[in-house]
Amino acid sequence: MILSAFLFSKSSPRFHAWILALPIAGPAVKEWGEHRVVRARAKVLCATMILVSLSLIWWRAPVTDAVKIILTIILVTVCTFVVTRKSRL
Repeated sequence: MILSAFLFSKSSPRFHAWILALPIAGPAVKEWGEHRVVRARAKVLCATMILVSLSLIWWRAPVTDAVKIILTIILVTVCTFVVTRKSRL
């Protein structure tokens, strides 16, 4: 959502405003845009979903190990980025 809001802020003010008005994601996107903070609950959700995704990728995905390794690197990098952001204003 943060990436979408950023891209829409450059291309479509209408869609950017729509994202910011969303009841669930809007406040979190606003906090990121204004203060560069990520809520603690969002960090936990992100880390949990990445852990579930990695488990499914390694356990069930019918792809080569090279693809699994690349996906693991990407997801761990994203998780590290999110978890190391400030949680409060």
